[in-house]
Amino acid sequence: MKKKVLYVEDEQNQLELIMEVLGMAGYDVYGALDGITGLKLVSEKSPDLILLDLNLPRMSGWEVITKLQGDNKLKNIPIVVITGDSDAEGLEKCITAGSSGFLKKPLNYKLLPQIISDYIDGKKEKVKVTPKKREGYLREQSLRLVDRLHVQIENLTKTNRRMEILNKELERRGTYINKMLDPLIVVDLEGNITDYNSALENFLVSEWRDLTDFNVFDFVDDENRKLIEQEDKKRYSNLSSSNYRLTFKDFNGVNKQVLISGHPIVEKNKIAGTYAIIKDISDQHLLEEKYKNIFENTSEGLYQSTLDGKFITVNPAIVKILGYDSKEELLDKSIPDDIYQDSASRQKYIKILFEEKSVTAYEEVMITKNGDKIYTIGASRLITDENGKEPYIEGNLIDITERKLIDQEREIFTQTLEEKNRQLKEANRLKDEFLANMSHELRTPLNSIIGFSEILVDGLSGDLNDEQFEFINNVRKSGLHLLDLINDILDLSKIRAGMMKPSPEAVELVNLSIETCTTLRAQAEKKEVSIIFDPPDEQIFVEADPLMIKQVFLNIVGNAIKFTPEKGEVRVILSEVQVSNWDNNSFKEVKAGKGDAIRYQIIDTGVGIEEKNVDIIFDEFRQVDGSYTRNSGGTGLGLPLSTKLINLHHGKLWVESEVNVGSCFNILMHKKLPGKTDKQEEDVLSSDEKSKLAESIIIT
Repeated sequence: MKKKVLYVEDEQNQLELIMEVLGMAGYDVYGALDGITGLKLVSEKSPDLILLDLNLPRMSGWEVITKLQGDNKLKNIPIVVITGDSDAEGLEKCITAGSSGFLKKPLNYKLLPQIISDYIDGKKEKVKVTPKKREGYLREQSLRLVDRLHVQIENLTKTNRRMEILNKELERRGTYINKMLDPLIVVDLEGNITDYNSALENFLVSEWRDLTDFNVFDFVDDENRKLIEQEDKKRYSNLSSSNYRLTFKDFNGVNKQVLISGHPIVEKNKIAGTYAIIKDISDQHLLEEKYKNIFENTSEGLYQSTLDGKFITVNPAIVKILGYDSKEELLDKSIPDDIYQDSASRQKYIKILFEEKSVTAYEEVMITKNGDKIYTIGASRLITDENGKEPYIEGNLIDITERKLIDQEREIFTQTLEEKNRQLKEANRLKDEFLANMSHELRTPLNSIIGFSEILVDGLSGDLNDEQFEFINNVRKSGLHLLDLINDILDLSKIRAGMMKPSPEAVELVNLSIETCTTLRAQAEKKEVSIIFDPPDEQIFVEADPLMIKQVFLNIVGNAIKFTPEKGEVRVILSEVQVSNWDNNSFKEVKAGKGDAIRYQIIDTGVGIEEKNVDIIFDEFRQVDGSYTRNSGGTGLGLPLSTKLINLHHGKLWVESEVNVGSCFNILMHKKLPGKTDKQEEDVLSSDEKSKLAESIIIT
């Protein structure tokens, strides 16, 4: 027969390891994680040897040894203490207490089975203890037990104090119950009233009667008596609470609608009666009657249903929506099988309802009595706590079939429109890429035409007569005009195709403005239009692509000259501003060096633009209709191209205009941060150089 070993150790891993080692060596091993459990297993299993740790929860190893030594049936079981303590005095106490020996941690797992076998077989003789040492240990253990007794007495004192507090709490709750607004009644198994609160007296209009002289059935008719008896029977058999409605009659004979919340009273494992809270719902009952009329006459389908798919209540509207002849006919139908087009959809809906507790704007396809498919939308909620009833669903339903069909047609139309739009965008993108990639093929032959016509006009290939000169000169002018148009179209196409990127550098705007005005001098002189530029004292720099910005300045100033009548004027103003909001062009003018942006204004005394046409002038190939515009010519690409070039620099371009007064085109660009480069130093012009460039420009 296998020898039995009990190991008491509070470290789980150590306990499992030793049990496995001894189990492999052929022992029946039992384990305990505390002293009290260890003592219990000693009595149950009668082990042949006990391995014992001293530092244990609930009861220490010293106490376990002492308990075992005090029991004549158990005191002869060998006890081997396992300890990591090297204190000689402590180890001696182990022997004095009654252990057979001790083993120090860490253990030699290979030798452990044999050591245990030697202790069981008596090969290791138990160390004898002198009576004096034994007496000393018992005295020490007695003092330890006295200390524990003091602790238990202290705990008992605390328990008595808690009992006093509990009694006061019970007294307070008794006062609270008597002050409850809702009536409370206690009855025995026969319905006799055994206790109640003052609210019940008020409810029954009983100021002087002792209600314990009455039975609860004295206040109900036969029908309500049967209901009480049914609920009592159910409550007592299940030992559960119940909620139900009754009609009570008070001492004045007035009927009152009440909600009863009844609970069984159990004394000494026997049912002794019921206590119940009575809630007066007479006003609620009147409201229910009022809303019952609304329920029956609304055009919106209203219903209640069980979770497994049976209607509990329905109103006439939902009967009509689903095409049935009567409520009774609909109540007999299964919602998943007869009403839902897809029964699996019902399960999905129930799952959502359990997770969210309520669902709004939930669309579902349903089938009418005659098999027609209809689209519905509804809202519902899960009711789980009403008078102890089983959970159920409460909701509403609206037929949206007609609206759904319209939405479907609209969706098909929208998808078709989006596809057409996508195709147009793709075609436009391919066109832009084609034009951007064809720039060389388009410009080369045109440059040849212009070049050869200029050779002929300049007489390099021989003299021309007047008629020939006029014809060739017209070819040259038309070619130049066509080249400008092609350049604008190609630039726009490159920008849209993402093939035009600015190469930013520091650009000095004062010199660029003078160069622009000088370039357009001849165009202005033909119309006797004055170009006025008031340059600031300080240089102004922006981080930009110089060719792009110059093209923008030439387009805007050139347009101003084109649309200004003879003897008019075009004014160019350059200033620093502080921008507060780039999106809506909010800024204020500041002193030189104090701003974060540059405002470039081109103001003319031209024909102006009506407010309704302001946006049109920024559209490609669009010009404001009118005789003056038509006479001025143009392709309608200058402003759109300028806008896109300014946008590439994260700037803004807009116009302010008044008919027959003139227009002001505004360009807003980020200012270049302080610090000049060598290139900027090269761009600095002296006053004499500025004057030379601006011979025909009025500089104020």
